[in-house]
Amino acid sequence: MALLHRTRRTLTGTFRAVSDEEYARLCAGTLVPHRASVEWDDYAVLLPERELWQGARTAWCVDGGPRALLTLRRFHIHRMPVLWAEGSPLWPGGDPTPEEERALVEDLRRWVSSVDPAQALVRLAVLHHEEIPGVVPTCQQLYAHDSTVVIDLDGDEEALRSRMKGRGRRGVNRSLRRTRVVVEEETGVDRTAFEEVYGVMHATAQRQGFHEHDVDYYWRFLTHFRDRGMARLWVGRVDGRAVNWGLAIIRGDFATWEVAASDDEGRRQHGPDVTLYRALLDLQASGVRTCDLAAIGSDDNPALMGLNEFKTKWATGVTRVGAPMELVLQPARHRLLNALAARVSGEGGMPAVLRAAERERAAREAEERAEPVLVDPALAVDLRDGRRRGRGVA
Repeated sequence: MALLHRTRRTLTGTFRAVSDEEYARLCAGTLVPHRASVEWDDYAVLLPERELWQGARTAWCVDGGPRALLTLRRFHIHRMPVLWAEGSPLWPGGDPTPEEERALVEDLRRWVSSVDPAQALVRLAVLHHEEIPGVVPTCQQLYAHDSTVVIDLDGDEEALRSRMKGRGRRGVNRSLRRTRVVVEEETGVDRTAFEEVYGVMHATAQRQGFHEHDVDYYWRFLTHFRDRGMARLWVGRVDGRAVNWGLAIIRGDFATWEVAASDDEGRRQHGPDVTLYRALLDLQASGVRTCDLAAIGSDDNPALMGLNEFKTKWATGVTRVGAPMELVLQPARHRLLNALAARVSGEGGMPAVLRAAERERAAREAEERAEPVLVDPALAVDLRDGRRRGRGVA
């Protein structure tokens, strides 16, 4: 009797341009990272080399319907042209399988090489990056991640607290009891006052081992989104002096804790805890239902491990997201990019962050040994009285 062998179907797709209106419709019900949103485009044009490749977003279609959506922007790295799908692809209908990601990567390789052979690589977010042949880590040291903490803001303050880890609730209670930090929303800050607030970032950069952008960068970022009703800024002060701050970007009912900074005094006074707690309550009250704390460390990027102790206490779980990876189209040029990146960046950043995380952990443990923590549900105070508000990272 003859044996019948079933041939496994090879998944393939095609690409087509999509308008902004169709993109928004296809994304309905999908959590869209800000940098992949249509609203981000107006900011992207203020930066060098952020124009959309081929003038539009792209859909990868399988069996006649869009399965993935890409926002490909043009860049140059050391004069070599590259495409960066920052915050994408998006996968309407649910997370992709490894098979789907492999098929997209292969189709994208063939398509870009055919229509724009000058491109050296495509940088895109890959969820199952360990299982996808043909993609490699980025040739630049990025503030990139494959894990984050997403906070569910549905309900009221008590619901928010119920979804925190136990150490998170205890930490907030302790911080509210001990802090001298007074947090206010200062979204309407003028340029002169912002100079003082920005100064706190320098202390954060020194502690974590990165080079901060200049004040013009942060001011442009704040004012661009503030003028569109998409940015809110909270500042923590001790005796009137700024010691920590946090900036959220909001789009509809989705927010990200985009940038935060704290100096040594702010950290001693628990500024990061009280500031983020106040910001979450304010965001919750304004109708925001999800807040992404925007990156924690993992084996994929241990340089960010210094963020984990603070961020992971705000929710019981960690959310896996696509990590920026590179689809190499011209291997020789990519090897050159890696060599140039290694020469420029060196390896100094990661150890500095890890050492800072260890110092922070040791200091916190010493403090907790010195004074027992008394957990009192009554300490879940309403922060809308304007005396305690805040957030801070690292």
